Amino acid sequence: MTDCSQYLDERCSRGLGIVRYDFGDGNVAFGHHGGVPGFTTVALRTVTGRSIVLYQNGLDAHDILTSETPFIRAALAA
Repeated sequence: MTDCSQYLDERCSRGLGIVRYDFGDGNVAFGHHGGVPGFTTVALRTVTGRSIVLYQNGLDAHDILTSETPFIRAALAA
């Protein structure tokens, strides 16, 4: 599942139902994102064991939570 070979952007790739976020300097997280009308979520776990769950009101189906989303970058900051 962690063999994420389909790139969504330069720091984000996906495999079998899982997304890999790579922020460099060994800061890597695996998880899944999704949404329903009105809500967007992402649940991640870093390779160092940190769990992150983010939830936002609003859904932009054309801009799902990518590695460039400011609150994902903030949550994964060391």
